[in-house]
Amino acid sequence: MPRTRRALLTALSSGLAASAGCIGADGGTTPAATTTTSQTTSTQTTTPAKPGEPRWTLETGTEPAALVVRDGRIYFGSDAVYALDPDGTERWRYTSDRRVQSLVVDDRVYATTGYFASPSGNDFALHALDDGNELWSFARDGTGMLSAPAVGSERVFVATHDDYLQSDGETLYGLSTGGDRLWSTPVGDPELTVAGETLFASYPQNFVAFDPDGAERWSKSVEGIYVEFVGVRGDLAFASWRGTLHALGLSDGAERWSKSVSGATLVGDTLYAVTGDGTVLALDSATGEVQWEQSVPTVASPVVADGRVYVGGKTLTALDADDGAVVWSHEFEREPHDTAANSAVFAAWVEGALHVFDAANGDTRWTFDPTVDTDHPHARGLALGRGAVYLALGTGTLYALVA
Repeated sequence: MPRTRRALLTALSSGLAASAGCIGADGGTTPAATTTTSQTTSTQTTTPAKPGEPRWTLETGTEPAALVVRDGRIYFGSDAVYALDPDGTERWRYTSDRRVQSLVVDDRVYATTGYFASPSGNDFALHALDDGNELWSFARDGTGMLSAPAVGSERVFVATHDDYLQSDGETLYGLSTGGDRLWSTPVGDPELTVAGETLFASYPQNFVAFDPDGAERWSKSVEGIYVEFVGVRGDLAFASWRGTLHALGLSDGAERWSKSVSGATLVGDTLYAVTGDGTVLALDSATGEVQWEQSVPTVASPVVADGRVYVGGKTLTALDADDGAVVWSHEFEREPHDTAANSAVFAAWVEGALHVFDAANGDTRWTFDPTVDTDHPHARGLALGRGAVYLALGTGTLYALVA
């Protein structure tokens, strides 16, 4: 039986902290969705909160799908799409009769809504929002789900998918920013990413680069069910599969170099990656040459922020991004499930509690243990803002905590 998308995502989370077809014209977008009232509770503190205390909370009662902090605003997808100021003031809210499934914030906000019913889904649609007003919506034909969209300068891309990861049977759509359906082409169950003027679609046994008009620029047949797109630098695109990082020509897909590493993160001209034997590497993105390497007790995909490389599972190690020197380390009882970092703090969710450390020296700033009606609450989003840590729980609660 084909492996399911949810099973794959679960496995990746615990382990780490497309053939072209003919392109044809299609119809337009669906009418705007009917909206309904959403039941929520927002609470703000009446006295200034101390570090580690909630500045405000938002209770939705629905498991969240997305948390995005951009340009000083917090976007939260749950029973509705919420746009909030840092003080918790609601700027706008978009509600529909379907649950929010994904959220992408660009110049506009793009949200997919629908009902998940394994292995497929019902009533999925993509909505383009401006200040909470729906500009247009796009619905797939028949039953099934829609992917999270990928947004380019003049195009919006979205694909059908279901819970079984397969190499065919789905459709990729190219839409104008006005919502018109411009082209479509067959694909497998994809993850979509836009970098510059290139759309990348990764799905089982395939990694494909498309031009904005839907023309296939190149495709790679790969081993394994999962391809991880890493990024683009100069004339190279980077992707990992089967424990190997590949540098591919952006114009033709030809392999320029490869290295047996995983969990790569691209920052500037440097790729930070890990090996199976517990080594962190900094690689020159143009050549793959090792700039430095450092052995650490446990490895996971690196998190890079403001000159620090954070890596590890139960043992978290902070390295200097320039030379790999160990700056500090911390031992957890269990492996973190969600992490985030900026110039001031490193935050990690570990078995029902949020731990926040000083990025400079690793000292524990505070620990937040939410009081919820479950023994093991699950984090569904973790993000950092100016002087704040935002934590979304599976119970439908969003916390804004003083950093």
